[in-house]
Order: sequence, then C-alpha cells, then structure tokens
Amino acid sequence: MADPTVADFKSLFPEFDPLDDAVITVWLDQALATLSSSNWGVCYNEAVLYLTAHNLALSQKRIASAQVRGANVLISSTAGPLTSASGAGLSVSYAFSNLATTGNANQSQYQKTDYGQYYAALKVRCLKRLFVSPSRRRCGICGNFFFGSCCGCVC
Repeated sequence: MADPTVADFKSLFPEFDPLDDAVITVWLDQALATLSSSNWGVCYNEAVLYLTAHNLALSQKRIASAQVRGANVLISSTAGPLTSASGAGLSVSYAFSNLATTGNANQSQYQKTDYGQYYAALKVRCLKRLFVSPSRRRCGICGNFFFGSCCGCVC
C-alpha cells in the first residue's frame, strides 16, 4: 500500500485546492511520521489524510486569526468558540476546551475541526482492539491505550 500523496489529499479535500502543495506536504509528512501503518492497517491512508486535514485546518485558522499591527504580529489563541462579546467596555468570552472534562488534550484537540472529529471516530473504529484488550497499556506520551509495542503515535 502506497502512502497518500498531495494529489490524494486534494482529491478528498478540494476545499484545500487553493493552498500551495508545499504547505500541504509539510502537514502530510507530519501525519505520515506520526501514524503507524502496522497499527492502522487498512485505515492507514484515510487516517493520514484526515489527520493532515485537521492539522492544516487548525494551522489555517491560526493564520487567519493573526492580527497584524505594524511590524508586530499578535496571534489570537482562544480556548474555544466565542460565546459572548460586549461593546465599548470590551468583554469577550470563549467556551472552555473540553480538556477540562476529558483530561486528555490529545483527544479534545480533535473536536476543534470536522476533520479531527472524523479522525477521532476513525481511531475508535480502526484501533478498537487497542482499547478492549485486557493487556492494554497507556502511552506515556499521548495518553492513548495500546496493545503490543506501540500505540500508533511516535513514542
């Protein structure tokens, strides 16, 4: 099975067509280096493409939220979706990340994009054996449960 390419990515996600191939390649290479084909099996290519789309969408969101002021760039980082805003007194509120309730930053970050939500569902479907085994262990880096020698992340 050949690794997914930028052409495969753009075929599945035409909304990213305007982006330069080099930008997509950075995130595609990151996903390829992060995921293990032996753990993901037949779901590997799909997982790579959706993880790439998730990370690329987050990256583009950060770029779009950057506010340029003269020679300085202020990156706006929010905890979640905007829940309220005010006028002259300037009061802005954001929803809390579900990290506070799940305790797992690796899983809660996937809720920030539709691609990440699909990737998280794919993890449950394709890596199910990693979560139901009585001899499962928890990865010290990403917090995922795994069976065997690796959980699928780069540990």
